[in-house]
Amino acid sequence: MILAQLSDFHLSSTNPERTERLARAIGHLMAQDPRPDAVVVTGDVADRGEPAMYAQAAKQLSLLSMPIFAVPGNRDWTEPFRESLAPWCGQVENGFLNHVGEMGDLRLIGLDSRRPGSQQGQFSPQSKAWLEARLAEQPDRPTVLFLHHPPFRTKLRNGSIGHQIEGVEALEALLRQYPNVVQILCGHLHRIYAVPVAGIIATSAPSVAYQAIVEHWHEKEDADIRPTATLHYWTDGQLISRLSW
Repeated sequence: MILAQLSDFHLSSTNPERTERLARAIGHLMAQDPRPDAVVVTGDVADRGEPAMYAQAAKQLSLLSMPIFAVPGNRDWTEPFRESLAPWCGQVENGFLNHVGEMGDLRLIGLDSRRPGSQQGQFSPQSKAWLEARLAEQPDRPTVLFLHHPPFRTKLRNGSIGHQIEGVEALEALLRQYPNVVQILCGHLHRIYAVPVAGIIATSAPSVAYQAIVEHWHEKEDADIRPTATLHYWTDGQLISRLSW
């Protein structure tokens, strides 16, 4: 089985080329042989929360023939995200859009890692209680956790090393109790990382909109490069991941 990941569309009414890049990425997934069995979207769908951009994202995503599971990123606004992406995202609970899905024998749990008003994420007490309850429901079933913010340390804008998620220690402690979580997928960084978190491989996906080529340069003009997806192959009890463009 194949799980595709798309991340960080950053659709904007002032930059229509990003909508075209999303269309190219979706066309690329549909041209795969075999096609992915499901798609996860790891946030930052719209750059400034414009309702029209979520509607545009929904129009493009509806062209995919496989199930879609989406969580918001720090740039996303709850209501327009939920309204336009309702077929593919969770219901608002305590202000968060967490989500559960499945792909064959693989369970998919989407965690809303946003911290309102901040680029940084959080693992809130509400999300902790929700995630713990979901993991306890099927503690032996292979599970992939997907969220926007990376739960590992990265280079920050000032060049220092730090966490992108407040409360990440609580997330690590919870994951150690559930070895059935086989991988963590995230976005936000616009580049690929692979880092162990509580003994689980966590990978960040590149962006559909633009890639952050230079380390800790966050403000760059869009590079004229192909939009990139990540393909995760579920085989023999593990995910094998690769870039695809």
